[in-house]
Amino acid sequence: MIYEETDYTMFYYDIDELLNTVSTYTLINTRHSKNEAGESNTDDISLTNDESALFNKLLKKGGLEIFERVSVLSKTITDAFLFDTSDDESTSISEAGLLIYKVVLPTQWDDNISKLLDENIESALISYVIKEWFRINGIMDRYQVENENYKTLLSKIKGNVVYRKKNVKITYRGF
Repeated sequence: MIYEETDYTMFYYDIDELLNTVSTYTLINTRHSKNEAGESNTDDISLTNDESALFNKLLKKGGLEIFERVSVLSKTITDAFLFDTSDDESTSISEAGLLIYKVVLPTQWDDNISKLLDENIESALISYVIKEWFRINGIMDRYQVENENYKTLLSKIKGNVVYRKKNVKITYRGF
């Protein structure tokens, strides 16, 4: 989601919604998994709300990794990356339970890029947690697929930040 303040733009993501998305994805992708006895082990290897502490740890780590790609837009902002400030009394209640990136968009920023950047960041956050979850559970074939997806999304985010400006029409005179 995107929220514009006077001094900066905020990209924010609800941690609980991300947990639900990742849980659903891992449940669907592990529904055919069986243990050695031939019984379904979907409950053992899909991420559930019981693992929310690990999820939060992975999400924060992935969020910081993704922030490295957008931090060039945050040079003048203090606390440009925030993660679940519900325990912090100095922040507003509206920031609780959210992962937030604060950026200053350049004057020539193409507004169409904001939505693409928002979608790519959210997808990368989800992909990071999923790939790490598969790695932790030893599902290496799915880890490799998700890792490639994550790398692609990081590349897209970098592209969104680099190619962020509107095309400027150049007028040549004297010809």
